[in-house]
Amino acid sequence: MHTPAKNSDDLLRKLSIVTLIASFLGGVLNASLAIHYFDIHSGSAALKSFCNLGTAFNCDAVAASRFAEVVSGIPIAGVAAGWFLAALILAIMTLQTEWRKLAYTWLCRWSLAGSVVCAGFIGVMAFVLHTFCLQCLIQDGLVFLIFAIAWFANSKTGAKNAEKFATTTATRSQTKVILATLGASVIAVPLIFFIFFGASQTEIPANTLVSSIVSSGPLPVNAGPEFPTLGNKNAPITVVEFSDFQCPYCKRGAQLLNSVLNRFPDDVKVVFRNYPLDPSCNTKMKSGGHTASCEAARAAYCAHKLGQFNAVYETFFERQSELAPKKVTEFANAVITPQSQNDFAQCLASSETQAWVGRDLEEGDHLGVQSTPTFFVNGYKVEGLLPMEAWGLLIKTLKEIPKAPGN
Repeated sequence: MHTPAKNSDDLLRKLSIVTLIASFLGGVLNASLAIHYFDIHSGSAALKSFCNLGTAFNCDAVAASRFAEVVSGIPIAGVAAGWFLAALILAIMTLQTEWRKLAYTWLCRWSLAGSVVCAGFIGVMAFVLHTFCLQCLIQDGLVFLIFAIAWFANSKTGAKNAEKFATTTATRSQTKVILATLGASVIAVPLIFFIFFGASQTEIPANTLVSSIVSSGPLPVNAGPEFPTLGNKNAPITVVEFSDFQCPYCKRGAQLLNSVLNRFPDDVKVVFRNYPLDPSCNTKMKSGGHTASCEAARAAYCAHKLGQFNAVYETFFERQSELAPKKVTEFANAVITPQSQNDFAQCLASSETQAWVGRDLEEGDHLGVQSTPTFFVNGYKVEGLLPMEAWGLLIKTLKEIPKAPGN
């Protein structure tokens, strides 16, 4: 026969287990978000996150924003992972009879503070960023769940009167243990993430790199609306990218630019230009292993004509290791709408398309492109890959310099 006290004890134990599971899931989720933050800020994130579902939900844009970090280099997700670790430890404490009242008191306080922060961040996403991170919303729901459980459990355990009990030496010692756990968790966990996943600093300071780029002066580069464009078309900073779909550094460059676009959505647009390192269309190349890059360049142009450039661009870079002459059309057709595929096939075979790729190559040669990727940022030449810190400083610097004619 179960007494009311026994039933209450069983219920509290079940609630503790639910809290423990929710805390574990929240910790894992925020660990993933923290790693994604470092990927975004180092420029190594994939071109499209699985939770980018249009303008309403864009995890990359949230992770790239200034609101994603407590201080520079320390993601708020890392602190949140520490918060969930502390909640998990408190949940384990609530399973112990001698800790239950005090642990639930502190879990209620801890989750109330977490709920306030979550509500504030939801407000930031809604009214400042105008986009939501789906993973963030899930972890917010877990925090609210933990608070609801802790509040209910408090009413069942009489933990609201735990302060009276806190006069004993044993309880004071328990309180010190809990406070040490909370503090250590939210300090140690984000520091561990920073140590293991933080982007390494470049050997050349960002200001030295930017000074060298700006000192060379701008070149006139065609970046009109006839070219494929990513980002805000009215942005003050134009990045013209000469790239090759089979070049590994170009894939890295595309990932970097994706991070730049997410971090500076109002300031930057990217104009894509082809520079395939393939002798079948690039006369400067005497030999080379990029046997599908000319075909990929033509396919990208045709996708642009059909208004479907972004999907093909992302697919070619994401599946770069698989690109081959017989695979280009297959990969493109997989993301182009079925009703456009006949027009796409005709475009691929047209002389206009070949001429267009030749025009990109000709202008690249005229501008002194010798390797891929090469960028022209408001006309200022950037060869190779810049770290994100340097990109940020370059954008800030060029916003203060009048744009040169032709750029």
